[in-house]
Amino acid sequence: MHLHEAGSYGTLFPPMKGGIIFEHSHRLIAGAVAVLTVTLGFRILLRSRMHAVRRLALACSLTVLIQALLGGLTVLMKLPPPVSIAHACMAQTFLCLVTALSVLTSSLWGRSRPVSCPHASRLRAAVLLATGAIYIQLILGAAVRHFYAALAIPDFPLSFGRIIPPFESASVIIAFAHRSWAAVVFLCVAWAALEVLRISPAHSLPRTLAKCLLGFAVLQILLGALAVWTASSVIITAAHVANGALVLATSAALSLWVFRLYPQGHASTHGRTLWRLLSDYAQLTKPKLTLMAAFTGTVGYVMGAGANFRMETACHVALGILFMGAGGGALNQYLERDLDARMDRTRARPLPSGRLAPKSVLVFGAFCTLASVLYLLLTVNLLTGALAALALGIYIAVYTPLKRRSPLSTIVGAIPGAVPATMGWMAATGSIGFGGALLFSILFLWQLPHWLAIGWMYRSEYARAGLPTLAVLDPGGGSTARQITTYCLALLPISLLPTLAGLTGQAYFWAASILGLGLLIFGAAAAFTREPRFAKSLLLATVTYLPLLQISMLLTVQR
Repeated sequence: MHLHEAGSYGTLFPPMKGGIIFEHSHRLIAGAVAVLTVTLGFRILLRSRMHAVRRLALACSLTVLIQALLGGLTVLMKLPPPVSIAHACMAQTFLCLVTALSVLTSSLWGRSRPVSCPHASRLRAAVLLATGAIYIQLILGAAVRHFYAALAIPDFPLSFGRIIPPFESASVIIAFAHRSWAAVVFLCVAWAALEVLRISPAHSLPRTLAKCLLGFAVLQILLGALAVWTASSVIITAAHVANGALVLATSAALSLWVFRLYPQGHASTHGRTLWRLLSDYAQLTKPKLTLMAAFTGTVGYVMGAGANFRMETACHVALGILFMGAGGGALNQYLERDLDARMDRTRARPLPSGRLAPKSVLVFGAFCTLASVLYLLLTVNLLTGALAALALGIYIAVYTPLKRRSPLSTIVGAIPGAVPATMGWMAATGSIGFGGALLFSILFLWQLPHWLAIGWMYRSEYARAGLPTLAVLDPGGGSTARQITTYCLALLPISLLPTLAGLTGQAYFWAASILGLGLLIFGAAAAFTREPRFAKSLLLATVTYLPLLQISMLLTVQR
């Protein structure tokens, strides 16, 4: 029985009987947790001088408030699976943040000193991979619960008497994905635990946490099997969920202690902090490009959804694209770390500067790419997830190596760059259609003068790195100038088609006309003069043009 009204059946304390006792108790405990967390956050912000602790306290407070909002939406919208899954995932995120806050504020954390370890990079990669794999498994577990797929496969360890079951329904796919990923999680946990036990003799705490983590993982598999064998017994299922959270919290704590006690390279001599480490990982994601891609995907969804707009789906699209951009950016920097070391504009990145190890970046990038595809498959639809996988494949396996060989890489790279808008459209409509192709064309044509301007500005650095960009192979600039002008000219009429196709109102038509003419003027100026300062002006014009054009779409979209 669920309590769908503000309050609980219109009162603060409804009759505690049946299912009401569980849900209302959940609300009361959640309210107490929120009050205590926000109070603790204010106290830490007022008294603590540790920047990492202050940021964690703020993150905990914001997360618990978002969790409360998602909980309210879950009730008011009558348990829609996407919102309920997001509610469950936010709870696990809050658990990780509280665990981190507890570890960093412990007296042992302040007294502990880093020690030299020749295998620190491998140890760090192992614990991070385990924590990431566990978090993905908890997302799948939430999908199993909220899509009612717990008994979609009624036997264990086989599935309908087979190793791989017939995928006849979405419930079977979700249940089998949860089971299959459990094996991956156990291998990751076993690797992390064995690495800690093997190369961590100097401190007893990581060894104890590693043993606990391995034990909890074994218990979790046993509880999962019992949940199937007992037809989802309430007590067994609740224990399975609780132990899953315990596995995640233990792995998160182990990761923090490994990063604290076993610095990478000479990090300890440079006073490396957890915040600096997080900043380096954030830099791997190319945050400006990734945020722009997420916004573009959201615009595509709004355009395709029209009157059928759903906030939770828009959030899923944006989050999936954020993971996609983060993974693609990290893997791109991993593959180009030698090139980045030769150019002044990229030499300070985490990999060429030596602040992060290549293996750690590879693990991080692989996790984000896999998480993006899996997340979009589960929360949006099959086509959107497949398109994300295709875009990542082109960006990593085609565009990145092609940069070393041909100036055509600019055109190839514009393909995955334009895909997010189409992903948003497909999330709303279930197909590419004319609108998806049109949004793709606008983004594709916009990127070409944008990247050609960057290539002209930094052509000396590209030449020193040995990259055969068009600006390097065309020292006179004639071919670059012609292409910039051609692409700006082509973009102008294409950008007007949303109004002619009935997707936007007349105001967008005039806004796109003004913006397109302005971009064409800057492109023609850069092409005519072929001077770096005009190339910089063109670059600024492109980064101004796109958000203004997309905002115009949002404001005038036809419902």
